[in-house]
Amino acid sequence: MNCYLAALLANEQVPDISDFAANGLDSANSSCAGLPCFLGGTGNAAFPGRQKLLGTNQMLFPIGKSLYKGLQMSFKENVKNPFRGVRAMNLQVSYALSKYIATSQDSDFISTVEDTNRPTAFTGPNGLDRKHQISFGGTLELPAHFRMSVISHFYSPLPLSLRLPSSGLPGGLFQTDWTGDGTGDGTAISNGGEGDLLPGTKLGSYGRTLTASTIAKAIQNYNSTFAGSLTPAGQVLVTQGFFTKDQLAVLNGVMPQLAPVPQGQVGLAWLRALDLRVGWSWKFRERITLEPTVAFFNVLNFSNFDGSPVNTLSGTLDGSSGSANGTTVADRRTGGTRVGFGSGVFGLGSPRAMEFGLRLTF
Repeated sequence: MNCYLAALLANEQVPDISDFAANGLDSANSSCAGLPCFLGGTGNAAFPGRQKLLGTNQMLFPIGKSLYKGLQMSFKENVKNPFRGVRAMNLQVSYALSKYIATSQDSDFISTVEDTNRPTAFTGPNGLDRKHQISFGGTLELPAHFRMSVISHFYSPLPLSLRLPSSGLPGGLFQTDWTGDGTGDGTAISNGGEGDLLPGTKLGSYGRTLTASTIAKAIQNYNSTFAGSLTPAGQVLVTQGFFTKDQLAVLNGVMPQLAPVPQGQVGLAWLRALDLRVGWSWKFRERITLEPTVAFFNVLNFSNFDGSPVNTLSGTLDGSSGSANGTTVADRRTGGTRVGFGSGVFGLGSPRAMEFGLRLTF
């Protein structure tokens, strides 16, 4: 390895760990696309895993762990002639205090654990965890056959998992796989091209144990403690005498520095929605009822950000606009995390919309 490094320097090329990784100093995930390397067509891999002839053996078992705890309260009231002009009124208020933790962010789709050697080590808030959920609604029976209905939801922010940024190049196991389990190396086959979680955090830490006001300190602590350190794979290279730690640092074969948090970094936002519907009904004869309606979804046009688990701030700490360490209030409005128009239940919190309806019952 040192001869190869010397050759690169002699040719005045700026060497990088990816140069070595492209020649086999990498995992089977990267060098052989997860296949046994003799089938991958790219030669051998220095880190082929426990069984080099097996490749990356991904097996699915219905053994994921998740735990939901909640307290729900609901108050209902039906009143006749509550005040002048209203014939009847129905009101309901509900509140849920809950906690939802799991070994992966998504409990519905196929998911992998954060550390295959310690499957429950990073158990934390699931992607659908909301601590507070407040809803209220009601219906008013008005004169002249009019009816008005309202429903509103106020949900506390979702959690976010903070991850080391991957370069997208070969050799990620020397930079972002600090757990040493083979995931978090930036390859799509291991965990969707992402790095390991930020050391010292678990799933869903941002918005729970870390907030917009404390993430700066967490990143400073990482930069002073972990940045520039060797991952387990890098430590193997040093122990075997292939490189020194200083040489790996020159090659970018160590854990990366993280961008500092900008002034005014935002956290994840509450979801707020207020829908209003007005209808008029007229009954013809005995069995025919005509009811035209008009509905306003998000009638106050609340701007909702991070309302969906798939449309939040990015947890990859690369310092870009839209990330958890690169987004101010001004950035947020152009960063694409505002809830947009969806379909059906997926439109909750989207910009104000109007719907006209006509119902004929017979």
